[in-house]
Amino acid sequence: MNVVVRPAELEDAPQMDTLLNAIIEKGGTTAQQSLFDDDRMIRHYLTPKRIISCQVAVEGDELLGFQ
Repeated sequence: MNVVVRPAELEDAPQMDTLLNAIIEKGGTTAQQSLFDDDRMIRHYLTPKRIISCQVAVEGDELLGFQ
């Protein structure tokens, strides 16, 4: 397993949506309650008005997580 942690990029939004939406749908494990689409993900985590640092963990082309 070769996991790389790097800054999130706009192109990561679709995989970030998929990951977070699965957690939201399961319920009770995140403060988020509304599902994300690419635009909301980008606005909320990647280009918010306030400075934020968003990192992703990837293995090859698969996004494993983000913080």
